[in-house]
Amino acid sequence: MKKLIDLLGAGERKTLRMGAVLAGLAAAALLLFAVRAEVRAGREARRLAAAEDRVREAERNRDAAEVELGRWAGAQTDLRELGAKWFYDPGQGIPALRYDLRKIFQETGIAVPEITYNDIDLVRGRLRRVTAEFRLAGPYVLFRRFLEMVEKQPRAIHVEKVEFEDIGTMQPGIVQVRVTLVGYYLHEE
Repeated sequence: MKKLIDLLGAGERKTLRMGAVLAGLAAAALLLFAVRAEVRAGREARRLAAAEDRVREAERNRDAAEVELGRWAGAQTDLRELGAKWFYDPGQGIPALRYDLRKIFQETGIAVPEITYNDIDLVRGRLRRVTAEFRLAGPYVLFRRFLEMVEKQPRAIHVEKVEFEDIGTMQPGIVQVRVTLVGYYLHEE
């Protein structure tokens, strides 16, 4: 190769050197652009993978939200059914509970005692809770019959609390109890 270069004149050698330098610079530039393109491609591949992960996460969240929406729709159906079958009619809380209690007292043969009623808002003006608190005194069998009648009611009345104040110590066979009953009704909208 050296012999070939010796055959070239000074101008030709200068041109050849210039061409070699330019070819080297061009190769270096191409190498630099190739490395930068590779780095960019890797960065874009990571961004794409991250975006795909976010899309998959969003799809999972959407699917979970659809399942939750289905549950809430079922809960609304259940509430409508409960409202129709178990709750008192809207706006009829205390009067309806008073009527049912009077009926129970008549059927069991217990004189209607003095009853304290209380009405409480449970769910943002939509569901209300009405309580009735009273004292009973009489044979345990009669008290037990009263509780059975409460349990058989078509509406949701249940015993919240029973406090035995006397279990026959003052009068043999006679119990004195304080009873708290609870009923629920949907508030008028």
